[in-house]
Amino acid sequence: MNKNDIRVIKTGKNISESFLALLNQKDFDEITVQDILDRAQINRTTFYKHYAGKNELAKQLIEEFKQRVFLPLVEKRFTQSSMEFTQKFAPVLLENKEKIRLLWKIETPKIHLKQDMYLLIKEKYIENMRNENLAEFVDIEFQGHMYASFALAALSFTLSCDKPLDPLLLLENMRMLFEKTIL
Repeated sequence: MNKNDIRVIKTGKNISESFLALLNQKDFDEITVQDILDRAQINRTTFYKHYAGKNELAKQLIEEFKQRVFLPLVEKRFTQSSMEFTQKFAPVLLENKEKIRLLWKIETPKIHLKQDMYLLIKEKYIENMRNENLAEFVDIEFQGHMYASFALAALSFTLSCDKPLDPLLLLENMRMLFEKTIL
């Protein structure tokens, strides 16, 4: 199969879009290959020329999202202020909101975008702390866990809202949360 052939590209896109549309209607475990075939209006042979099964399709969509969208954002996070990052992140989030929401519905022992995102954020936070030589003064494992947890909680809340992310409001809410918290 020539992956650069326009027919192959269109068929792959059709399969992906059909799968995401099904995720909008059903849980991942409820979706069958036959559901994908019916939605994409393709035959079984065509599907299996592209993917070994629905798990491979899900893995590929998640990996493409991580490589194209998420990893570039995580790489930039600690090179700019929180305000700059949030302002650049907001339009990317808005553009990918529905896809993230759908891909987060896929939770298997081996496929779990939300957990992957948590681990990548935590890893990048810890790496940044080590690069700034701050690791010896604080518990960076704890901080990495907390940072990744708060980042995903904020993202999860934002995904559930109908209105777009307001970077100023988000940062002000985070600041207030930590200033008002009493342990």
